[in-house]
Amino acid sequence: MELHHAFAELGLSRQATKLQAKAAYRALAMRWHPDVSTNPDAEARMKTLNVAYAAVSAHLELSATPPPARAAARPNASAASGFSEFDWKTGFGARSTATSRETGVQRTVQVSLLEAAFGCVKRVRGSVSGTWLLEVRIHPGCLDGMDIAPEDISACSSLHPLPRAIKLTVQVEKHPLFTLDKDRLSVKVPMSLWRWVLGGECSVPTLDGSVPLSLAPRSGVVLLRDQGWPQFKQPQRRGPLFVIPQRLATDQLSEQDQRLLRALDAALHLPEVTGWNHRVQAWMQATARGKAAA
Repeated sequence: MELHHAFAELGLSRQATKLQAKAAYRALAMRWHPDVSTNPDAEARMKTLNVAYAAVSAHLELSATPPPARAAARPNASAASGFSEFDWKTGFGARSTATSRETGVQRTVQVSLLEAAFGCVKRVRGSVSGTWLLEVRIHPGCLDGMDIAPEDISACSSLHPLPRAIKLTVQVEKHPLFTLDKDRLSVKVPMSLWRWVLGGECSVPTLDGSVPLSLAPRSGVVLLRDQGWPQFKQPQRRGPLFVIPQRLATDQLSEQDQRLLRALDAALHLPEVTGWNHRVQAWMQATARGKAAA
């Protein structure tokens, strides 16, 4: 950015002091910071202000430095600007040191199940090496515990040197409906024992909404093709969704329900039960004859 444009962005003249530049940047940041502004252009505006303030601060820092020392000061001009120390909640904090930059940063980035499935951009705020804000790209199909590649991490609102070692790991939040085990996505569908025995239509939730499913009587696990977890970076290619019928029974039956079940049990003709009854009856007769002979 041209220097005269940088001063104009902050609403300053070329005769402004460092304190005036700092005050102007702070006032504009309190208005345009994405954490406080609902304007759709807030993020772009804030980035422009960041660049402008860094340029103005570097210029004023060099202007205040004696000529022999300017060459040595120039590489650190942006770090001396105080830009990365600004936070809209706490204002300007203490200036970070070179020692803190050596400290590694290890964080977990929490994402929802849908964010992990279809990808998103998350923001991570840090306090090592001054206040900084990172933009982290989460690719579709990422898994719990997966490390985020360095090329998917970029500084969002800090020109200050970031920590040398930044390790971010994905943490997928638990979902009330779905279970993600590695790349296997499953859902349990609760149903009564009688519904499971009879089979029939039920509604199954998927990542794209609910779909109707016709269950066969006494059905086991059902696979819904192309409704499961996406392959990493390939959201159009998805595995199966494992649908698990969860049979539920209750011991709290009304008198009417009990009468209906007894009538149903009496009306059923099950070969296994009939054969069992015949064998028991034959055993009882044989036992009676044995006792009579004795």
